[in-house]
Amino acid sequence: MILLGLQLKPHGRNCGFQGHPTHHCSCTPMQIQRYRSRISGPPIDRIDIQIEVPSVKYKELSAEHGGEHGDPIRERVNESRKVQAERFKKTKTKQY
Repeated sequence: MILLGLQLKPHGRNCGFQGHPTHHCSCTPMQIQRYRSRISGPPIDRIDIQIEVPSVKYKELSAEHGGEHGDPIRERVNESRKVQAERFKKTKTKQY
């Protein structure tokens, strides 16, 4: 699995707001097309799933959320490891 990220702001030539919900993009269609053409071709053709992810405000990212504590997560991880060990028990795949 490979994960790639792309930001439409190459070397300060573009504004970086293309597709942003609250900021206006000042780039011309030709600027956007020129930048996108730089990342196309064989590498981009090998990517099966492309998802556009909107930006998240800093306050939302840094806010305290009532997340899970470690014990329930640890239990799920251990249970998953048991399932994987059972699944690959008869193979030569090394389990960690």
